Amino acid sequence: MDIKNTKVKQQKNYFASPLEIRHYVLDIHVTKPKYQYNAVKFALRPLYPGNENSTVIDYISRKKSIIGIAANSKRIENLKEEYNLILSPSLIVCQIIKNGIAISAGKDWLELEIIKDGFPVFLQAYPYTMVDKCLEDEARLSAEYNFNDTNKSVFLFDVAAADLPCNFSEKGFNVKYIENYKKSYKIDSACLYIERKVKSNKAYLFLMIPLLLLLSFLDVSYYKKSQNLKKQASEIKKTYNELKQNSLITNPQNENLKVSVREVYSISDILSEIYKTSSSIRIISLSLNDNTLKFEAENATAIKVLDKLSESSLLADVVLHQSLPQENGLERFVISGKIKND
Repeated sequence: MDIKNTKVKQQKNYFASPLEIRHYVLDIHVTKPKYQYNAVKFALRPLYPGNENSTVIDYISRKKSIIGIAANSKRIENLKEEYNLILSPSLIVCQIIKNGIAISAGKDWLELEIIKDGFPVFLQAYPYTMVDKCLEDEARLSAEYNFNDTNKSVFLFDVAAADLPCNFSEKGFNVKYIENYKKSYKIDSACLYIERKVKSNKAYLFLMIPLLLLLSFLDVSYYKKSQNLKKQASEIKKTYNELKQNSLITNPQNENLKVSVREVYSISDILSEIYKTSSSIRIISLSLNDNTLKFEAENATAIKVLDKLSESSLLADVVLHQSLPQENGLERFVISGKIKND
């Protein structure tokens, strides 16, 4: 008898590290599924340092909130070959705790999560080296959201309490193993990168006729209102012009204007500051959004780069988001910071 043919494949699920499969709470509207993907894709572009060829995205929406998810496409491909399902720890925890603050912990990562009405409103991932920063943010957010100690929990995924970087129990956290809460969450609601069926409801068709009638009525009402507003705007414009003319007559000479020039840093200044941190560093991608800088780099030690950039006169609030070891003994990592504008 061929033993290989009779071997039953066991269910093998993977708890996704938030350092490699990034989760973002997006400030965009929930819309139809055929439009939502592109809206999420556009919103993630300045947040995740990757391009369309190397990045695969997903999203989870609940009511008025959306979690955008981005990861390296090759990594997701490899995980799907090895595991049956890719599960999100943050989406599991928010099914167990409906309102409160929680920290999820894996083999080398931590994720801080604020949950309201059963869905995350804040997510931040940390490597073990930044446990102090995680606890500092937790204390600040607990006060901000008015959570007491009974709301504080640490859920352990693929890690034992003894392997954590600090004793969370001594800091007022309830340490819990996720294996003990299998009946408290639905796996389907925490799966990532799967094909989701779009629900259709034929009852909506019966609402179309009264809805069209209502829209027609509103259209007439808004037309009348817009005409009144145009009339009022015309009167206001006329009054403004009269006041402006009077002002020019009473003040014919222009006053001296004080111009304040704010020094800003160029891209070359920023790149130069990054390259100073390591002689071997190679920048893969870089994005600027207002005064927020985020870049992905490799061939360097993430902590050393973080330390040197934290001492920079150009950057503030420097944070390490992701760090993955490379075959050459160095790391590939993602760092963000605020550009100082004097």
